[in-house]
Amino acid sequence: MPLKRALRRLRGSTARSPWERVSGLDRDTGAMHGKRVLLATGVGGHPVAPVLDGLVGSALWLRGANVSFLLCDEVLPACEMCQLVDFSRPEDFVEQGPQKQLCPPCFSRGRAFLDPLQPPLHLYSAFAPAADVAAAQAGARELTLDECFGYEDDGLRLGEQVRAAVIRFFGKADLTSEPDDLVLAAARRYAAGALISALVFGRALDELAPEIVVAHHGVYVPQGVLGEVARRNGVRVVNWGTAYRDRTVIYSHADTYHRTFLDEPATWDEQPLTEVQEAELMEFLAARRRGEGDWNWITPEAALRREEQERAAVVGELGLDADRPVVGLLTNVLWDAQLYYEGHAFADMLEWLWFTIDFFAAHPDRQLLIRIHPHEVKHGNRQPVGPELARRYPVLPENVHVVGHDSPLNTYALMDLCRSVLIYGTKTGVELAPLGQPVIVAADAWIRGKGLTLDASTREEYAALLKRSASLDRLDDDTVARARRYAFHYFFRRMIPLSSLEPGRDEVTLGIASLDDLLPGNDPGLDVICEGILNGTEFVFDA
Repeated sequence: MPLKRALRRLRGSTARSPWERVSGLDRDTGAMHGKRVLLATGVGGHPVAPVLDGLVGSALWLRGANVSFLLCDEVLPACEMCQLVDFSRPEDFVEQGPQKQLCPPCFSRGRAFLDPLQPPLHLYSAFAPAADVAAAQAGARELTLDECFGYEDDGLRLGEQVRAAVIRFFGKADLTSEPDDLVLAAARRYAAGALISALVFGRALDELAPEIVVAHHGVYVPQGVLGEVARRNGVRVVNWGTAYRDRTVIYSHADTYHRTFLDEPATWDEQPLTEVQEAELMEFLAARRRGEGDWNWITPEAALRREEQERAAVVGELGLDADRPVVGLLTNVLWDAQLYYEGHAFADMLEWLWFTIDFFAAHPDRQLLIRIHPHEVKHGNRQPVGPELARRYPVLPENVHVVGHDSPLNTYALMDLCRSVLIYGTKTGVELAPLGQPVIVAADAWIRGKGLTLDASTREEYAALLKRSASLDRLDDDTVARARRYAFHYFFRRMIPLSSLEPGRDEVTLGIASLDDLLPGNDPGLDVICEGILNGTEFVFDA
């Protein structure tokens, strides 16, 4: 389900609660004396957050938890919902922020989704009076760009979240290509938003005294700031995000899953897959090649239809030399890669890409096949890799071939042509290793460090791996078996299915008829989530 459509429609939407057709909302379970849980939804305009938080919050409430919700009511001068492409003129954002065109429908939608529920809904304005908001904005207007991105307040690393939010706002990893005054104005708005968010969360923690805070994503303003405040105050944090399989979500303890996936315990390697599990995994991986089974999928449909094209026809179309080995390279969306992954051997993804191309230019006995990430069609992406390549290399080396993000050629079929695949941070390594494909990793991809890939920590290590890249053998049977165990863990255990959710064409809605459907035993995935939130158990589904 293309979640971006819900974001594009936000400004003109009329908020209706998905709970209207659910019976039992007026039930009374008496005073709640269980654990205090704050679901800090924050932005009501997110296509999933208010629905999922309402669902999970209601399920926790039915289990006796003392639940409350926290929602922004048009208070923040900038937040995750803002992207430059959503404003007719940059000056509109600089002068007015989101208050005029984004905030009203965002707040209206969040309130419509959460207000009908039994747990109380708290609003940002209750913890941030207008005078405090004005003071935060005035203070932020005095900051330089470096001060915005490096800002710390009483041990809170707010600048990290400000920088992440500004990069997301511009849809660019390289902000030097934007007018200096516009970047500074945006950074100051997000710095003010971070200061106000920290104030709101600090006071909410004091007043509501939650034992557990649950928040979408765990990065940006306001959610990343919430995590900073909660962790500083010793409050347990749970973050979640939509996953890469239909009707599934990922929950993680203490931090965003983008980070926790990097060093989670290797429990996935403890038991071989059953024949049924392995067959289920391989069927799912085959479906992904066809663009099926992923509600976040936005690969061009034409690329999905070309998956079965004859190998010889693809080789001819690309102009590949059948007598020279081919090495594949998969890019990330630039600003995504810079947000989540440590570079290790390189400062950023472009530096890695230039190094790799220059290496192949000096080694004409092999070919490099670059596939630009199809997700560059993402709403808000303003720094595509293709133009960056054209500026750096007006004429590419003859042994370097580039397949654009909008090409109808299927990514997986392209990688089938390659002796090995080079990645920076893409999750595709999780899908290729189970098929026996050697993968070389340059940055913090989730497949890194599992003993399944060749990982570089320095440029020298990466260069040495590049020398081997065109002659690597397929993975041995033991490594393939382990790679399949990890892929099954990743796609089927860590991605928790929710039968209580129903993906729609434009947004996620509820798949229940009665509040009783949320009671224990009716939705096993929901049970895993509630148990993890309340008791700290691992968010791992028994697949």
